[in-house]
Parts: sequence; C-alpha cells; structure tokens
Amino acid sequence: MLNDEQNRALINGPAGIGKSTVISAIVRSLKSLGKAVQLTCSTGIACHVYDSGLEHQDVLKRVKCTETLIIDKCSMISSRTFSSLCEIMSLKNNDYLFGGVQLILCGDFLQLPPVKDILYNDDGSFCFENELFDQLLPHRIQ
Repeated sequence: MLNDEQNRALINGPAGIGKSTVISAIVRSLKSLGKAVQLTCSTGIACHVYDSGLEHQDVLKRVKCTETLIIDKCSMISSRTFSSLCEIMSLKNNDYLFGGVQLILCGDFLQLPPVKDILYNDDGSFCFENELFDQLLPHRIQ
C-alpha cells in the first residue's frame, strides 16, 4: 500500500509509457527554479532519449555546481559504482554524503541487474545493497 507522497512520485510501467518524459519534465521544472541539475543514466542507450544540452565543460566544474543529480536506470548501477559516485560528488562538499547534492534515483529493480566486472573488483551487487543507500533512507520515497 503506497502513501500519498509515494503515489505522487510513482512512475511505473512498460517501455514507451512516458517515464523518460516525466523525468525530462522534472529536469525542466527544477531548472526553471534556478537549480543546477545534471541528468545521467547507467546505459548509453537510456541517455539517448534525453536532450543533454551540455557543452563540453570541465567535469569537476559540473560536479561542484550540481545541486540535483538525477540518475535514470539506477537499477543497473552496482554498489561499487554507487560508492564511486559518492566519492566523486564529495568533491563538491566533503562534509556531506554525496557532497550534499539532492539525488533523484529512477529505476526498476525488477529489471536488469548491475553487470559483474571482475577486472574492476565489482561483484555486480545492487546499489541498494550498499551501506550508503541505507544512509539515504530518512529522505527516500520508495
């Protein structure tokens, strides 16, 4: 049973139903409020549906100015990658988890799991299995 907040946030359904359209609307809405928003995806194919509008600017500069980071297809982000993302975002502000950036994670954990990569010591465990994910719990809409 979902509460009212969860029902408002729920974006679910098969391919083509409009999840990416809703995510794009969230990006536009946040940007209209003057927020520095970055959008990324766990696969290159997923990112093709979004208009990046990015100039080739310094990655560190983008990290430091980001206020909201939206990750689509987060179900395919491994625990190890999630930890790496936290470290990268801490370059913005090391005093806060993920540099104090608002995270919006979008994905269906019943779809494809992360890919195991022995070369990078990545066992392919889900990002929600990472202890950092639990630290986000007080602010999470499931």
